[in-house]
Amino acid sequence: MQSLQDIFGNKDFDQPPEIEIIKTFIRKKFSSDANIRIQQKSITIIVSSASLAGALRQVLHQLQKELETDKKLFIRIG
Repeated sequence: MQSLQDIFGNKDFDQPPEIEIIKTFIRKKFSSDANIRIQQKSITIIVSSASLAGALRQVLHQLQKELETDKKLFIRIG
């Protein structure tokens, strides 16, 4: 029987750089946290309130420039 170390030892569990860029951006601009879900062609930013989502929507173009990605950005309240 394999141990967990054997099974997960060769896996790379580092976060994609986009997650850290988005979280840092939101912390600097809004002093708040967000959850990020990355998919093949999109990034979903999950925030805690509608007011934060609305404020983030206003600066989404800045975030897109910082990310330097062609993935579509979505904001969700969760």
